Amino acid sequence: MRSCSGIVCALCLLTAIPAFSQERHPIDAALEKSIKEDWTTAGMANATKEAEAAWHEEVRKYYGKLMLLLDTDGREMLEKSQEDWEAYRASEQDLIASVFSKMSGTMWITARAANFMEISKSRALNLKHYYELLTEW
Repeated sequence: MRSCSGIVCALCLLTAIPAFSQERHPIDAALEKSIKEDWTTAGMANATKEAEAAWHEEVRKYYGKLMLLLDTDGREMLEKSQEDWEAYRASEQDLIASVFSKMSGTMWITARAANFMEISKSRALNLKHYYELLTEW
C-alpha cells in the first residue's frame, strides 16, 4: 500500500508541474540562437521580444485547442481563466515597466523584455500541459 501511495503522489506532482519537462522548446532554442548571433543589448532585447510574441502565440494556440476539447462548463472556466490571465498579464507588465524604469543602464532593457516573456511562456506551458493531459492520458 505504501508504494502505491508513493506512485500516486509522484504522478500527481508530475502532472501538476509542467516545468519539469527536460525538452528544449523550439522558442527557447530560437531565442538562444538569436542572442548568440547578435549579443548586443538591442539584439538581445529584440530577440526576447520576438520570443515573447511567439510564446503569446502558443497561448492562443493551446487556448484554441482546449476550447475544442472541453465541455461547456470547462470552456466557460477556461474563458474566465483566460480573461483573468490577460488582466494579470497587463497589470504585471505595467509593474515590470515601472520597476525597470527606475534602473539605469541598457542591460535592464533586456531584463525587462525577459520578464515580459516569462509571463506568456508560463501561461503557454500551462495550457499545453492541460491539453496534453486531456489528449495523452
